Amino acid sequence: MRRRQFLIAGTAVVAAGAGAALWLKRGVTRKRDDMRLGDGAYTVIGALRGTDAVAQYAIDAVNGAPDPLVPIEKALIERLGIGNDLGISASNFAAKLADAVRDDYRQRRFCKGSAWLVSETECNVAALRLLVFGAAPAVDDSAEAELSEGKIVDVEDWGERSTEVNTPFAVQSDGHSGIWIKAKNAPPWVKFEIDGVRVRTFHSENAITTGLYGDLGPRVLSRVGEHPVALVDEMAGIRQPLGVFTVRPRAPRLRRPDGTVSELFCPVDAWGPDGTTAGTPANRQPDGSEGLWIKTACAPATARIVFGGVELSSTVRPGLVTAAVPLTLIGESRDVPVELRDRRSGETMAVGTFRIQAPGEGHAATDPASAR
Repeated sequence: MRRRQFLIAGTAVVAAGAGAALWLKRGVTRKRDDMRLGDGAYTVIGALRGTDAVAQYAIDAVNGAPDPLVPIEKALIERLGIGNDLGISASNFAAKLADAVRDDYRQRRFCKGSAWLVSETECNVAALRLLVFGAAPAVDDSAEAELSEGKIVDVEDWGERSTEVNTPFAVQSDGHSGIWIKAKNAPPWVKFEIDGVRVRTFHSENAITTGLYGDLGPRVLSRVGEHPVALVDEMAGIRQPLGVFTVRPRAPRLRRPDGTVSELFCPVDAWGPDGTTAGTPANRQPDGSEGLWIKTACAPATARIVFGGVELSSTVRPGLVTAAVPLTLIGESRDVPVELRDRRSGETMAVGTFRIQAPGEGHAATDPASAR
């Protein structure tokens, strides 16, 4: 059973207009007088496919009722808030049904006993489909695979977007490489897709988290090139492309003076600022701190900038590592060694010397040094 079948099939029937109502009257197996909802609602309900597997859970929940149709229909009417509009149109019913399902997922109201993650509203509407129309036709999986390109949610940003070949990134506790998507109130059934593969996806109010799980990680990371990524809403039949995840060729590593080669760090191409006047940031940040940047073709995600022995909270992006130096660390004139250190392995690369001059003194640039 697929997620989208509950609403997509129904909206297809809505487009048929009056013809849909005629089909409804021919297909109904219960007396019309038994049902409180009008033809508009049952046009949508009657169009569901492949829902019988979960319908029985809602019927079992009202075990003992003389006619399970009555309490199930009543619960759906109350859930959708349409007690004063039982003759609701098919399109409006479909919209309210979609809103109720989304809210069920946000509130974690799931159908009890089902092996699938299905909401209470979906179980109830599936039960009405079975009670009124009899067994539903099976779903055509080939048709389910057809998705149209469109917008599911406003995406503010996402990452990580690239890594080197055979190099995991943002490694999580279970070993998978993590990917985050900044988006508010995405439908909770939306999944992340990479290279056409839909993967485990977790939702919060302001973000979506996912990643490269299991053997998908090695398969993606072993192939240099661009890998399409998207969000997929099977219920609405929409795929929203996000862009591509890029796997870059391995960049040349730093060669130390003793001839050994770093496994993690590439040479420093540039960095700055390399000095300032005591108490006065040369690259002032909004909070008053000194902004420090290091350009390098590669650095592990666990790398941190170390300023005079003080490890700074750092951001690692492709080709760039940045950190903010607190104002208290540049308050007195001195020469400060700047390093990159990998928190996981302990490997350190010397970057250069940050020179803090007393007020009125000049300032000389320094060159990046090699690693140790």
